Amino acid sequence: MNIVNSVSKWLMPLAILLCLASAPSQAKSELAVPPPAVKLSDNQVLKVYYFHGNARCTSCKLIEKYTKAAIEQGYQQPLQQGLVDLQMVNLESKGNDHYIDDFQLITRSVVLAVEQNGKVIEYRRLDGVWQLFTDEQKFTNYIYREIGLITNNKVAMQAAREPVYHG
Repeated sequence: MNIVNSVSKWLMPLAILLCLASAPSQAKSELAVPPPAVKLSDNQVLKVYYFHGNARCTSCKLIEKYTKAAIEQGYQQPLQQGLVDLQMVNLESKGNDHYIDDFQLITRSVVLAVEQNGKVIEYRRLDGVWQLFTDEQKFTNYIYREIGLITNNKVAMQAAREPVYHG
């Protein structure tokens, strides 16, 4: 009986430890980042481009799907107001090859561009989408963070040119 008690004392904790270790771990994705407000000056528009070609792999299709979902879900009203413009562009279509030079594209990608009076004044090529397309939440968070960076920068640049009054 003494041996049974002694073995039980060691086996029970070992069995519990093994059960916990063998339980499937749940990969935790990042928490959702809320879409930042689009803060632009007059005559400015945030263009969100997804550039693709004729041949489209599964990864390319996911990048397009997640980009479209992030923008349409997070920016429904700015899309309707024309403050945000989402465009899917086939680089192999006639007349679209200029985007390769315009945005220094090295592969299919997502690009955020702030345009003022129809001219690009700043852009960000989001090459990180290729590392994040396997996790939609991380992908969406990345898009939203980059939108926050590019649009807040435009407001800061505009504010620096305007006089500040303290009342």
